[in-house]
Amino acid sequence: MSPELREDRGVVLAAVRKSGRVLAHVSLDMRDDPGIVLQAVAQDGKALRFASEELRRNREVVMQAVA
Repeated sequence: MSPELREDRGVVLAAVRKSGRVLAHVSLDMRDDPGIVLQAVAQDGKALRFASEELRRNREVVMQAVA
């Protein structure tokens, strides 16, 4: 994924909806975006490991990852 696409919220959102593990390849800002991370972990709970430290401690995000 090109650097520009890693910063494009619409592109990132579409990508994580198809594969949550795409979160590993997006910008740090996107990994700290609750909307992006929630979609990623809903698609693949293992994507939680790629979220920002703050969101890995977020109850809603964690609950979605294990749902």
